[in-house]
Amino acid sequence: RIRGIQRRERVQMIATRVRAVPSDMSIVKVGREFIMDDHKFREKGRAGYRSLYLFNDSVLVCKTEESKKSNMLRNWWTQADQDLKFKRLIPLSSLKPSEYPVVCNPDSASLDSPDSPGGVQALSYFELRDGVGTCAFHHSDRDKVVEWVAALLEALKKCEQTGPQPAYRLPNSQEDMALLSQDLSGLDLSDYVLLEHGEAQDSSTPTKSLHYF
Repeated sequence: RIRGIQRRERVQMIATRVRAVPSDMSIVKVGREFIMDDHKFREKGRAGYRSLYLFNDSVLVCKTEESKKSNMLRNWWTQADQDLKFKRLIPLSSLKPSEYPVVCNPDSASLDSPDSPGGVQALSYFELRDGVGTCAFHHSDRDKVVEWVAALLEALKKCEQTGPQPAYRLPNSQEDMALLSQDLSGLDLSDYVLLEHGEAQDSSTPTKSLHYF
């Protein structure tokens, strides 16, 4: 199970691999946490696979870039190592209840009709709406579609209940302390110094820092 700090660090790691992000948009955001990803989704009429990253407040859609490494090095690279091209970032808060995703099965007509590219119409899918229009994400494994729809609905439910949460806040209740303890469990805190908001770390101190907002 990925802990809170790791989920936030994962967002930062993903952001370093994504190119062509619009100047008015940031993948890293206070309170944004990674939930799950998949690199085998397809979009109708679009070539290549789509990498989807579900965060607690949004869905990041990217296209996997062709590796420029040599054939020998490429064999050692995994999907998670490859560069990504930004396609869209869909805020969950922008979805109305009537637009919440559901598992969609291909209709009988599409099963007999060729589709370009790769017979996408014959695959199960779910839909999400962004500022431009509706995006349909198809997958060859229907169970993956079911899993993603369930995770999306759970994230949407939490957004409705709590709204976006900051990455850290000063603990002022038992609930806050419990969340903080869960985030910090498993860390060797002797390697860290505690800095409050606005406080800078001494450059001569060879330790990591935890910032509280």
